[in-house]
Amino acid sequence: MFRFSVICTVYNHEDYISECLSSIINQDFKDFELIIVNDGSTDNSLKNINITLNELSGRIGQKNIKVSLINIENSGQSAAFQKAIDIAEGQYIAMIDSDDSWMTDKLRIIDNAIDADEPGMILHPVRLIDSKGIDKGINRPLGAKISRGNIAERVLNSGRVVSPATSGIIIRSDICNSLMPSPLTGFSGALDAYLVVGAALKGEIIALDKALARYRIHEQGQYLIRLSSTEGIRKQVEIQDIIINSLGISEEAYRRNSFYARNILVLNRKINEPYLKSFVNLLIALYRDESFGHFDKVRLMAFWTLYSISPQNVSDKMWSFFIRKQVGI
Repeated sequence: MFRFSVICTVYNHEDYISECLSSIINQDFKDFELIIVNDGSTDNSLKNINITLNELSGRIGQKNIKVSLINIENSGQSAAFQKAIDIAEGQYIAMIDSDDSWMTDKLRIIDNAIDADEPGMILHPVRLIDSKGIDKGINRPLGAKISRGNIAERVLNSGRVVSPATSGIIIRSDICNSLMPSPLTGFSGALDAYLVVGAALKGEIIALDKALARYRIHEQGQYLIRLSSTEGIRKQVEIQDIIINSLGISEEAYRRNSFYARNILVLNRKINEPYLKSFVNLLIALYRDESFGHFDKVRLMAFWTLYSISPQNVSDKMWSFFIRKQVGI
């Protein structure tokens, strides 16, 4: 058995996939598995995958990296990930988005952390880069502290897990398998959110302080696009509902989640529904959220108060500013 199975699902990232794969193959760690699932890309992603694997074939052999390339019709992230999980042989599943890349020492550092314990999940910050790969000098998550320890009871009480983007998540394979198939089949993304909450219910989390991946932010990012429209926010709320229902978290508990409460407030404003109750719920959730420091709580409460009392055109601009700031643009 390998220590790691690295899973990279790819859809139309011809400009970034070579850099992504190179960063994995050039790790200062050997004897691991790399599974690439091309999810029906319509650009040159598959061509660039094959070019990169051919160019680095010598290094792949020297490091004893088992590479599997799977081509499927476009089915969405969850279905593509399932294809990889079905053949994965590693003790831990390391996820990476196909437009991101890793620092060279990532797997070695994670391996050392696992040797000290056998956690259910390892999380670490990611370093933000722009579409051209220029370092933004910012680590993500922004503001909130990454969750750590045995937090199952807290998750059942609030559904709140603070995690980085996909490329900063490593989950023990037995836990990952127990959570599949994903209930989010049919959605283009959000698999990481489901897996992180599920894994937090099943095992200890180790959180590292060092950023070990580069997270690419650009205008065409799925998360930004989704939250930029009313229908996208509605879909985000639907995704959140599916996650809590599939994991046995009560809706009442999840309403204590400041992330969920925020989206409910924004959706209610967007569709002109009464939003006083959702505003109050958000303030309470922020006050109770242990992942934020006192200053951040006050700052966020002030922002959402101003958002809630502003005219619709102003609140729309504030929301656009907020999500762009959140992703680092």
